[in-house]
Amino acid sequence: MTASASVARRSSGDSASRVVIVGIALVVAGVLGGQLVGTAAMSLNVFVVLIPAVPLYLVAVKRRPQVTLYLALACALLFEQATYEVGSHPGAFTANVPVFRSFGNGVVLLPIELILIVGVLVWLMKAALAGTLDRPRSAFSRALAAFLFLCLIGFVIGYSRGGDYNKALWEVRPFLLLATTYFVARNVVKHRSALRTVMWLFVICTGFKALLASYMFFSFARAMNPRPESLLSHEDSLFFGILMVLTVGLWIYEQRGLLRRVATALLPFVIIAMMANSRRTAWPIVMIGLVALLVITWMTQPTKRRAVGPVMALLAVISAVYFPLFWNKTGGGTLSQPARAVRSTVSPDPRDEASNEYRQQENANLTFNIQQAGPLGKGFGIPINYALPIVDVSNIDPMIKFIPHNGGLWIWMRLGLQGEMAFWIMLGTAMIAACRLTRSADAQVALLGALTVSALIGYALQGWEDMGFGNVRIGIVMGCLLGCVEAASRFSKDKETEESRPKELATT
Repeated sequence: MTASASVARRSSGDSASRVVIVGIALVVAGVLGGQLVGTAAMSLNVFVVLIPAVPLYLVAVKRRPQVTLYLALACALLFEQATYEVGSHPGAFTANVPVFRSFGNGVVLLPIELILIVGVLVWLMKAALAGTLDRPRSAFSRALAAFLFLCLIGFVIGYSRGGDYNKALWEVRPFLLLATTYFVARNVVKHRSALRTVMWLFVICTGFKALLASYMFFSFARAMNPRPESLLSHEDSLFFGILMVLTVGLWIYEQRGLLRRVATALLPFVIIAMMANSRRTAWPIVMIGLVALLVITWMTQPTKRRAVGPVMALLAVISAVYFPLFWNKTGGGTLSQPARAVRSTVSPDPRDEASNEYRQQENANLTFNIQQAGPLGKGFGIPINYALPIVDVSNIDPMIKFIPHNGGLWIWMRLGLQGEMAFWIMLGTAMIAACRLTRSADAQVALLGALTVSALIGYALQGWEDMGFGNVRIGIVMGCLLGCVEAASRFSKDKETEESRPKELATT
C-alpha cells in the first residue's frame, strides 16, 4: 500500500508539473502572439511575411523539432547582423536579410529569437504531455546557469543605475542565445544523422559565404586602391576557420562520402575568402585550431595516427616555405595576410600598430572602469567611461561604448571578478566535455568533439581580441556545437550500454 501510494503521489506530481509547463508555454505563446499581431497591424510587410511563414514553421517543428536547430544555425552562418559597405560598393547581399534586426514598433525580439522561442515552446509542450522532459544535469549546464544568473544580476544592477535597457539587452543577448541554442540542440539531436546534418550546414552555408567573398574580391575588391580592410563581418572569419578544421578532420577521421568531397572542393574558396577578409585573428584561429585537432586525434585515436603524421609534415613544409617568403611583404597583398597576422604580434606594420595602440588605450580604460565598478561590476547598459585618452570611433561603431574589443575585460567590468571566473569555468567545462567526446569509438562523434575543441579555442581568441563574446551569431553557433556535444555524449553512452548487454548475458 505504501509503495503504491508513493507511486500514485509521484504520478500526480508529474501530471501537475506537466500542466504547469504547458500552461506557462501557452501564456508565453499568447504574449508573443499578441505582440506580433500588434506589430503586423502597424506594418504590412511584417504581416505579409508572417502569414505564410508561421503556420508552415509550426507544422515543420511539430513533425521534426530539429528544424529549429537547423534553421537557427543556417541563419547564424549566412546572415550578417547589420548592413555595411565595402568602400563605394555595397556589402554582401546577405546583410540585407534582417534576421538579426528588431521587428520595430516596440517589439524587442529579433526574428532569430522568435524562431528559437517558438521551437522551444512547441518542444516543451510536446515533451510535457508525453512525460519525456529531461533537464540538463551536466557540469557545463550548471556552469552556464550560474553565469546566466550573474548576467541577470548585472542586468538589474545596470538598469538600477540608469543604464540603457536596449543596449543592456544587446549585451546579454549573445549569452542568452548561446544558452537557448544549447538547450535546443541537446534535446532535439537524437541520432548521428542530426550531427551529419549540422556538419552539412557548416559546409553549405559557410562555403556559400566563401564563394560570395571570392566573387566580391575578384569582381571589384582586387582593383580597389587601397584594398578594403574586409569584405565580410568579423565573425565570418571564425566560421571559415571552423570549416577549414572540419574539412581536415573529415579526411583524418576517414569520413568518406559526398560531404567530404564538397567540403574539399570549397576549401580553395574558403582560403581566398580568409585572405581577402584580412582579419587579424582569422589565421591564428585556423593555425591553433588545426594544431589542436591534430594533437587531440594523435592522443585519443591511435588508429588515426597514420593520417595525422602526413598532415603534420605537410603543414610544417608549407609553413617553412611560406612564412620566410612573405614575412617582409605584409604591407599589402592578399597572399601575405596569414604572414601579416603572425608578424603583427611581434613586428606590426603601421596599420596594425595603430590598431594595437587603440586596443591598448581601450584596455587601459576598461581596467580603469573595472577599478571603478566595485565588487558586483558596473552592470549592463552603462556606457564605458573613457576617462583616459583614446580615439573616438563611435561614429563607425555606435556599440563600441558598450561592447569593446577585449571581451574578457568587458565581462569583468560588467559582472565583477565572480562573473569573469564563472565565464571561464563555463568554457572550461565545455572544453572538458568536448575532449571526453574525442575518445568515442564512433569516428563521426569523435570528430564532433575535436571540432568543438578547436571552435572553443577560436571562440576564446575571437572573444578576447575582437568582440567575439558579444556577437550574436557566434553565440548561436557555439550553443549549437555544445548542445550537439552533450546530445552525442548521451546517445553514445546509450549505444555502448546496449552493445555491452549481450556480452554480459553471454558471460553469465
